[in-house]
Amino acid sequence: MKEVLIQKPTALAAVGLTFEKATGPGGGVRVSSIAASGAGVGLFKLGDVLLSVNGKSVQDTPSVADKLLREAAGGVRVRVVAKGMLS
Repeated sequence: MKEVLIQKPTALAAVGLTFEKATGPGGGVRVSSIAASGAGVGLFKLGDVLLSVNGKSVQDTPSVADKLLREAAGGVRVRVVAKGMLS
């Protein structure tokens, strides 16, 4: 598990990620696509699993992850399990 810091100058800045419910232990949401631009580009890979945003659980619901990332601004801390690291 690692922590990724996304720099979002304003809440309006797009992160550029979409998610699907992660399968397997631990919950979270899996990165299902990455836009060509956005604050998260280059920080995540397809298949990475997000567990929390600024200390708040994303549960296993893509809409919760979207909401937390959309509303955050400044340095946004995201707990991530890299693709292939879940057992």
